[in-house]
Amino acid sequence: MNDKCYGRERIIWTVIIILAAALPYLPSLRGGFTLDDVQLIVKDQYAHSLAYLPKAFTRDFLHGALGPNVIYYRPLVTVSFQINYVISGPNPFAFRLTNLLMHIAVSLLVFALSHRILKNVRAAGVAALIFSALPSHAEAVGWISGRTDVMSGLFALLCMLVFVRACESGQKTSLGTLAICSLLALCAFFSKENALVLPLLMAGYAWVSESRIAKPDKAKWVAGILCSLLVFMMFRRRAVHVTLVNYPTLALGKRLLGVGIAYAAYMRMMFLPQVGRVVYDVFPIGMKYPLIALGAWLVPIGLVVFAARFRRSQPHLSFAAMWIFFTLLPVVNILPTTGPIPAERFVYLPSVGSAMFFGWLADRILSLKLSQLRIWRIASWAVVVWFVLYCSALTVESCQPYSSDVAWARAVSRTGGRFFRSWAGYYFFKAGLYEEAAHEYEAAIRYGSQDVTDYLGLANSLRALGRPAEAEKVLLQAAEKIGDDARVYLSLGSTYILLQDLDKAEQAFSRAASINPKLHAAWVGLGRVSLRLGKIRDAVEAYAKADALGGLRPRDRFEYALACENAGLLKRALKQYEQAARESPKGRWANEAKARAARLRNLSDR
Repeated sequence: MNDKCYGRERIIWTVIIILAAALPYLPSLRGGFTLDDVQLIVKDQYAHSLAYLPKAFTRDFLHGALGPNVIYYRPLVTVSFQINYVISGPNPFAFRLTNLLMHIAVSLLVFALSHRILKNVRAAGVAALIFSALPSHAEAVGWISGRTDVMSGLFALLCMLVFVRACESGQKTSLGTLAICSLLALCAFFSKENALVLPLLMAGYAWVSESRIAKPDKAKWVAGILCSLLVFMMFRRRAVHVTLVNYPTLALGKRLLGVGIAYAAYMRMMFLPQVGRVVYDVFPIGMKYPLIALGAWLVPIGLVVFAARFRRSQPHLSFAAMWIFFTLLPVVNILPTTGPIPAERFVYLPSVGSAMFFGWLADRILSLKLSQLRIWRIASWAVVVWFVLYCSALTVESCQPYSSDVAWARAVSRTGGRFFRSWAGYYFFKAGLYEEAAHEYEAAIRYGSQDVTDYLGLANSLRALGRPAEAEKVLLQAAEKIGDDARVYLSLGSTYILLQDLDKAEQAFSRAASINPKLHAAWVGLGRVSLRLGKIRDAVEAYAKADALGGLRPRDRFEYALACENAGLLKRALKQYEQAARESPKGRWANEAKARAARLRNLSDR
């Protein structure tokens, strides 16, 4: 093939790959900020301006959202959020478009790297085509916070391309090339920790390709990558104070038992396209049936054996197997995470290896010399096109859960599993879907949740549905299982008010206030109930404590004024009426507060 035809073929493949990468994700651009997006972008002031760029490198990722045990450090992703915000403000379309543009770039890099590995434009084109449309990428591309995997994949592939090109050239490695590769590796590390497998990938390629790199050059490459690792670890150590040693997690033995099952689950995501799931729960199988877990270890062992066995005869396939094995190592339960694994976004980088397998296989099938060659080629291309279109259709559907919090909550509910049911309940309740919220909170409790917020969420949902008696039973169950918690008794007090049992409501609010004297809402509730029971002095005292703790809403302040007036504390009552009217001049209580204040002023003038 002459250079002109070769160049035209690359251009055609480039256009096709861009379309295949972009079209399935266009519907997802209409989505909003969902899940972690709110914490990472909307609520985080440090993501709103490049003036805070240094701050991104001095603190952990998801700062404040996961409590003290945060092990994530992805400053470059935060910087990308800052750039987005500076350009477009809080516009989710721009953030989602950035994810898509990055995905298109990664798909083209897969094409370039596959071409260097497979030595065939058609095989590389099919590989990139399948990578671009794989439905298991929907979480990473269609969810703004999934950008971590896309960005780390982008820089990791750029780094590998520079390295592979340097190896193929057979020339002495220049300091410029080494510096560029090391900088790209550092950017990959700063995007997500899974990129730390880059040295293994580079070593694997050098081993498989039998690259004749001179010993001095090998030392340069090792030194360059080690420098990048050292810089990353220094920055990370200053920003993240939780180490893997003191991180709470399952025992190593139990984690190792599930490694094979995790590998098998990830392989299914990469090789058997299906509609995406927001959460997987495969490890209980291994815990219940250890023999199955041990048998699943054949998957990672098989990848290693395959890579060693075909190193000389099929070095490109050997490297693809190593790529899958190495890039899955950080996400197969060996290292602890704060969420359930496996997760689909974790296969974004590993699926480069599976895409190479698909590309090689498609090229071999298309190259078969059968008697009816033309018909065979047409049929083979039809299968390839059908497969890509099938993946694209699944991708469109797989993106849907990341369009809104409610869509995600419904996807979680459909799984029927044990993970994220509380979050699903929260998002349903926030959207006013109380029946669905109650169902999710019940599921969380059924799966053994000891989190008091799940009981409170269920009780709130039941009250919103007009079922306060059921809410009472849930809260009494929580008090029995969890023990003294001021929030439980606070919710009980509100429930007893709906049940019109003011005596029990008073007891519940009193109990909440005694457990946590700084709980503002408990004193407000106690004041309201005491006022209705005619215990005026108790009401005045309760409202006064609430006011001292953090102020009162206009309605509460109006009732505080009523209690003061009934107790004969007219000056205090006048002050509270005036403040209530001033704080909410057009509110429900404003007119009556003004009228009562005017009457009290007239009384004082006489």
